Amino acid sequence: MHPRPPIPLFLLLSEDQAALLIQAFWKGYKIRARSDVQELRQWQKELRENRDIAKTVKQFWARQESRVGSATTDPPESPPQGNSDVSIHVVSPTPQSTVVHTPTNQMTSEGVEWLTPSLRSME
Repeated sequence: MHPRPPIPLFLLLSEDQAALLIQAFWKGYKIRARSDVQELRQWQKELRENRDIAKTVKQFWARQESRVGSATTDPPESPPQGNSDVSIHVVSPTPQSTVVHTPTNQMTSEGVEWLTPSLRSME
């Protein structure tokens, strides 16, 4: 508990600020009292209470995958070693910007091979 009671709003607010605050509360009350707004708020409340988040997320990703035209697949546990014929095909939502990433071998000064992507456009 505070040692002093809070200062009343009528001592803190000017007359214009108080009028604006009263009008805002009144307008909000009048809007919330409308039957169509009450119906909407009730529908939103039921939607929040009955929503299954896992199902909603699953449906969302299913729609995204169908829009792109590809299903997600699990990556292999360990990538194959020494396979230089690997190409990664990136599917974009716009077919004009499809790119294929093909790793190429490069030698470093220590004699170690590094894989770096080379880009070439798919036409």
